[in-house]
Amino acid sequence: MKFHMPSYLMGLASALAVYGMRHRLRPVLVEVAALGTVLAKSAWAIVEQQREWVEDVVAEVDGRVGERLRRNRNTNGRAAEAAPPASS
Repeated sequence: MKFHMPSYLMGLASALAVYGMRHRLRPVLVEVAALGTVLAKSAWAIVEQQREWVEDVVAEVDGRVGERLRRNRNTNGRAAEAAPPASS
């Protein structure tokens, strides 16, 4: 790749400008980092709420399945037989 002197000089000037303004840019950098942290924590809280909701649904489903299995089994562990139809 060919060395391009104007690009090199522009990069050097940009680096020197940022270095010279570092005291003015520090509060901006801190504020942007704080905002990013707040957004990340908010997003994590939303994810945790949704995860808890899914866990609650799964627990409710497991409870209903267990209840149905217990209801459909008799005392010796075999499936309960259907009751004979009532005669009129």
